[in-house]
Amino acid sequence: MTKFRNIRIAAAVMTAAMIFTGCSLPFFKKASRLSPENVCAALGEYDAEEYDDIEEFTEDLGNKRTLLAGMFMRLEDKAVRKVLNSDEVDEIYSSVAEELVKSLYSKSIEESVLFIQKETDDDNGQIMINIVSSRFGSEDDAWKYYKSCNEMYSDMTDAGTDADLERTEDGDLECTTTKIYSGKSVVSYSVSIEGDSVMVFTGYAYKNNDLTARMAELSEAFSVPAPDVSKWDLNLKTEVEDRIDLLVDAYDIEMIDPADFDRKNDDDTIGAYGMTTNDVAVMEDLTNFDEDDLKNVESITSVYVRSSYTNGWIAISFKLKEGSDRDAFMSVVKEELIDENIAYATDSKDETIDGIRCIKSEMNMIIDYIYAAYQEEDMIYVIASLNSDANGSSQVFYEITDTMELPRI
Repeated sequence: MTKFRNIRIAAAVMTAAMIFTGCSLPFFKKASRLSPENVCAALGEYDAEEYDDIEEFTEDLGNKRTLLAGMFMRLEDKAVRKVLNSDEVDEIYSSVAEELVKSLYSKSIEESVLFIQKETDDDNGQIMINIVSSRFGSEDDAWKYYKSCNEMYSDMTDAGTDADLERTEDGDLECTTTKIYSGKSVVSYSVSIEGDSVMVFTGYAYKNNDLTARMAELSEAFSVPAPDVSKWDLNLKTEVEDRIDLLVDAYDIEMIDPADFDRKNDDDTIGAYGMTTNDVAVMEDLTNFDEDDLKNVESITSVYVRSSYTNGWIAISFKLKEGSDRDAFMSVVKEELIDENIAYATDSKDETIDGIRCIKSEMNMIIDYIYAAYQEEDMIYVIASLNSDANGSSQVFYEITDTMELPRI
């Protein structure tokens, strides 16, 4: 069974928490380093902007200047979920806010502080840091939450392309740190507990090597272990002629005969299969292009991964002939493979990022569909993802494009 690795989605999903510890008598208890009060004080020293109005906080989530500096607010648990359910946060987390809300759900949370910092640069990738530190009604409730977070961490680590998991203690504070790398993305998340408070501290980076330094600065302010992801150089470009090869390696895809591939695809066979061909008849059958449409194409490679009848994806690479009209063929791809399949698109984009033209359309009916095409020199890639859950479709789509090291759109 294929394991999907969406680290951006992992970064978001693991952001939630609180902590505190001390003697059994309340008036002898030492204030937790991770209580909302202490975290707010540390964030204030960090020059992040504090808010006291939830509507203003939510509205400013779309403000690039505010996100660069970092913004935070103390909130009751229901208010935290309200913020995370907002359209602005949904955009920041690429449609995974719903999962983040689920991970925060606990009736025993009394108060939280939510911190968000995001920096996006076309040349230097992206960094996103999230903190949710919460105080629970009791130390027992805090420990239950801490343990449930650790269970999620273990699952994420098992699914990672390359991952580390560490547990450390510092007096009454215990911390579990997990780091996962895949493609040009890395996520580092730690959950710490002390007394009745728990903190979940998440960092995500895409094509940017500064995450370790950023998180170390904040970790020092909170006196929690600093995750180190420096062993992964996210700026290194993988030299590969066909980006589909990255999917074949990552998803253990079995390359088979084109005839068998077509049959398995038509029968919705569960599994992970791929094929390569330069036979025009086979290419016509797979893509529904006619011979004239394919006159610019030298060969195609196609892979599909299906986990159920309603959940799966397919990726196709078109290697174009030397001297062919690339723009003309891209127009055919857009019209035949995207526009025809997304008749009632709810979201469409057409951008050029890092020299790669990126087209994406999404349609949500009973099943969520995402179709995208990427034009890079003499290669054109088409990706189609379908999922019975809209968030799941986005998650899988970004796992695929991250693995292929294609721009996010």
